[in-house]
Amino acid sequence: MKSMVDPIVSKERIDSIDVLRGVAVLGILTINISMFGLPYAAGVNPSLVGVFEGLDVLVFQIMWVGFEGSQRAIFSMLFGAGVVLLTSRLEAAESPVNVAGVYYRRTILLMLFGLIDAYLLLWYGDILFLYGVAGLLLYPLRRVRPSRLLALGVVVLAFIALQNILVGIAVSNFGQAAREAQELAASGSEVSADQQELIDMMAGLPGFEPPAEQIEAEIEARSAGYVPAFWQNLPHAYEFQVTLALLRLLWDALGLMLVGMALYAWRVFDASRSVRFYATMAAVGLVIGLSVNSWETQRSLNNDFEPMVLYWTYDIGRLATALGYIGLVMLGCKSGLFARARQVLAATGRMALTNYILQTLLCNLIFIGLGLFGQFRLHQLALVTLAIWAFELAFSPWWLNRYRFGPLEWLWRSLTYGKRQRLRIAVASAG
Repeated sequence: MKSMVDPIVSKERIDSIDVLRGVAVLGILTINISMFGLPYAAGVNPSLVGVFEGLDVLVFQIMWVGFEGSQRAIFSMLFGAGVVLLTSRLEAAESPVNVAGVYYRRTILLMLFGLIDAYLLLWYGDILFLYGVAGLLLYPLRRVRPSRLLALGVVVLAFIALQNILVGIAVSNFGQAAREAQELAASGSEVSADQQELIDMMAGLPGFEPPAEQIEAEIEARSAGYVPAFWQNLPHAYEFQVTLALLRLLWDALGLMLVGMALYAWRVFDASRSVRFYATMAAVGLVIGLSVNSWETQRSLNNDFEPMVLYWTYDIGRLATALGYIGLVMLGCKSGLFARARQVLAATGRMALTNYILQTLLCNLIFIGLGLFGQFRLHQLALVTLAIWAFELAFSPWWLNRYRFGPLEWLWRSLTYGKRQRLRIAVASAG
């Protein structure tokens, strides 16, 4: 008999969840690629570096209308679903299992992977550490009724939306004055104490452009090899992983995870609801989400890249789009069509941790190792994204045809369960 604390193997997995996770891990790169390949401030305003015209504008629109926020939302909801899936499976085991021990060990290991990715692998925008911190808070909620989980998740997300509105008002009221003061200081003129205080106050907010020499210094450091890039990455990683995470991103992830726990309990993620349910979910979600996202994106382009993340509509657009994508993917899984595509996406989703870290490694090789950081236009970064997609879509099924888990999934499970997991798929002997 197999150990009751063995990790989930392929025959026990829910294929639709793997397909959805595969879609999300690929989709999230469409947004992250500009942060990998361009300076920190250019993640919001790509016109700060090089040429931004023609195809660049089109790619920017596709990124922010179709992918921004929605892929992270799907990832977060699936993480919440995974909490219920893992703990319910362990609690249903025939022999006694230290469920809390397995869960917290697994979660702390995820935090460790995130710290390595953010600091040693230079991906300041890593979400694994953040997910691990949020995961520590979810265990006591695993048996709460789905309706209460949903209500709590909505309350947390409403708080985040309110915070966005307040920060947006602050940026609107003080941003222009701060930019004028910064330009005055950059010209060598003396600024008053009040103006300097305003510059300092606005410096950490999205959309507040840094001096040109700061952008140039970042490009130079990120193009000069690992050591200069490490020191340049350090303050960005701290700001993202500590300051921004504690103020906003942690609660954003937590709210979405609670929603995901409820949706899993209501069997939304296993493609078992009706075709009508998923069709309505896809149609309503995508119509509302893409319409809101399109309005935001166009307004941002018309207003010198005003940060969309601070619009009061931002959370409406991204959540509606995420739910629309979930409905669309579940429809595809339920229909039985595109079997080969679903198999490839499921393999990519089963190796989500490996593929997420692999994106960091490949981007580091291209932008830091080859010294190409800050050298690509936005539409060229889109081509890099497509190349990485192609690699991961080919690599994932190739690997899983030979091994039971992805490389990092194997390591994660071995450390979680306290024993080395069998990795290679056993080949049946002839005769």
